[in-house]
Amino acid sequence: MLPFLKLNSYYFKGYIYIFFYYHIVNILNKSKSNNIQTFQQKYSYNLIYNYNIKYIKIMSIRNLKILLSILVLLLIIVFGALYKLKSDNKANRMYKQGINFYNDKNYSDAYYNFKQIKRVSNLYELSLLKQFQCANNLQDKKTALIKLRELIKVTKDKNIRPYALYYEAIFSEELNANNKNQLYKKYKYIYENYPENDFAVASAYKMAQILGNKNKALAKEKYIEYLKYAPTGKFAKNALDNLILNKTFLTSQDYEIIALSYLYNNDFQNSLNMYKNTNFENNWYNISKCYRGLKNYQAEKNTILKGLQLKTINPDEKNINAAIDRLINLTNANKVQLLQELYTNFKNTDSYATIAYNLAENSNSIRAIKLYELVMNEYPNSIWASNSLWEVFWYNYKLSRYKVCESLAKKHSTLYANSQDAPRIAYWQGKVLLKEKRNQQAKEAFYNVINKYPLSYYSFLSARQLKMSKAKKMIVKKPITSYNINSINKYLFKDKLLLKLAEYNDYETIDELKIQDEYIKAWVLNKEEIYPKSITTAKNELNKKINSTTDDIYEEEKLKPNKQTENKIKFSDFELKLMYPVLYEDKINELTKQYKQSPYLFLSLIREESHFDKNAKSSAGATGLTQLMKDTANYIEKRNVPEETLLNPEENIRIGIKYFAYLVDKFNKNEFLAILSYNAGPRNVEKWMNNPLLQSNEIDVFVENVPFLETKNYIKKILSSYWIYLNIYSPKNK
Repeated sequence: MLPFLKLNSYYFKGYIYIFFYYHIVNILNKSKSNNIQTFQQKYSYNLIYNYNIKYIKIMSIRNLKILLSILVLLLIIVFGALYKLKSDNKANRMYKQGINFYNDKNYSDAYYNFKQIKRVSNLYELSLLKQFQCANNLQDKKTALIKLRELIKVTKDKNIRPYALYYEAIFSEELNANNKNQLYKKYKYIYENYPENDFAVASAYKMAQILGNKNKALAKEKYIEYLKYAPTGKFAKNALDNLILNKTFLTSQDYEIIALSYLYNNDFQNSLNMYKNTNFENNWYNISKCYRGLKNYQAEKNTILKGLQLKTINPDEKNINAAIDRLINLTNANKVQLLQELYTNFKNTDSYATIAYNLAENSNSIRAIKLYELVMNEYPNSIWASNSLWEVFWYNYKLSRYKVCESLAKKHSTLYANSQDAPRIAYWQGKVLLKEKRNQQAKEAFYNVINKYPLSYYSFLSARQLKMSKAKKMIVKKPITSYNINSINKYLFKDKLLLKLAEYNDYETIDELKIQDEYIKAWVLNKEEIYPKSITTAKNELNKKINSTTDDIYEEEKLKPNKQTENKIKFSDFELKLMYPVLYEDKINELTKQYKQSPYLFLSLIREESHFDKNAKSSAGATGLTQLMKDTANYIEKRNVPEETLLNPEENIRIGIKYFAYLVDKFNKNEFLAILSYNAGPRNVEKWMNNPLLQSNEIDVFVENVPFLETKNYIKKILSSYWIYLNIYSPKNK
């Protein structure tokens, strides 16, 4: 602490007395009064003689020194701040220039710019990282190694350090700068200190390579670990080859890992050879895939039939379902006939619930309900039980058996609160209460849906039931808010250096660091304009956040809340902006205004049609952002529209909005029917509207009755996206 801050009695008294003395003398000098002498005697002389004058002089000298010290210190601080500011400005300028050169692949000039950044700058660590990358791209491995070692000395960043350590070991190995023992220690350090990092997985492979024949058992262990976490990784083929050469003892689990890696790398014969050393009960489905890859379809069929007859404790019903679909493709039999045959012959097997459910899906109403009841009652732990219960609920709702519906809804909320059917049954339970004139309870039920399942299509329907203005009026015509993905950077990048990289749009380096954060990966993919993968990556991670499964039995409800995570997802969460990005908003705003449509609704349509992939093309020939068929484009434009036009984002959006506006007008401004028509075609929708079994004055009932599962899910996905977009980007529009 500085001396002038020490307010002990010695200093404190000195300051007080000198203060009074200084002001009294000033008063004496300025006074013209005849009573000066009297004044001095009365005040000043008493003060001076009461306190030793020598003491005051000493204190004055000390104070002078202290004041000079303060002045010097202030000057140092000011000049230091000015120097730092100048240095930071230069560093920022150099870094930006370096990034521009680097992106243009001018690595020499980029290196020069990064090298100008001084140690005092907060960009120094990143500049060393970029110098390494430049030297590496210039094939100057010696300089690259020097820069890595400099970086290791200064960085403690949890993302940059393992990257630097790993590549320092790699370059040391390539340049023979270390012996094998030293290299092993380096890789082992990374492996042990950064176990969750991709570089730890790669280090396991490197350790195995160094061990070689010296310790075959440990080498095998590291190769197996590498293949477990990176079955299709850069070193997978070498790891597989080395394991075969190793000739050490392999467990059944080891063989499974090796076989799966071969399968993922399309080496079907080697995969099959490895699976022969494993338990058939655990791997029959993958074995059938090996035969399929080898085009041995009879062996594939026999393997599937054998697998479907198994009786185990925890069957994989998703694999069983896929196997049944494959079996139908392999046989010439009628689908229903084959399912009936399986249903008759495969009772009390792992596959029975799946067979019964599939048969229900392809049977008439009465028989289907009996099969659904069998699944929900006899196999309550099956992945099909929740939806089977819903089907029974809906059957009874249509027959106005509301007491039965209440009982089923209660059972569902008890057993399957986390399922994708939960928001659906919760909503229709609210409708049951409305039918019974229990309006207050119905209102509570709808609020419950909104609070528990905010991202659901049924949340949107519940808001309409509650007459919330945002949902009551289908078309919200306010323009989409302009949005920049960088606005989420401060929430996404907790690490200061990563935030700096993000600010400079250096997403290539962020990607190279192999950061174990799926949202950051989604952000990088967004920056690289790989929007479908970006959206999917963020969605899958959000599913984990809310502790739900990602079963794709039905496509409309991907996000499934549970009891422990209610209200965990908020529309303000940055994750949703990665899942629901805003793109092409200027063009969408302009054209929806011209055609009097909702920009948010059409943005949702693009998201669900193509996930913003401007080059998307379906197997049926639908093209571009809005997935337009060429015949549809020709019809709406009244001319021949070439494919290049449909691949032009702006033209595709224009024709898509024009077509959607046509459908809205065709169905008397009913956007629900227009959405259904966009997917299934207006003729199918008109046919459904005229079908007595499907007709309803209530649009939500009509949607549930749509016979095409794809179309039913399509409208639910679009309206769910519409609701989410509206709440994220237009929260004031309530």
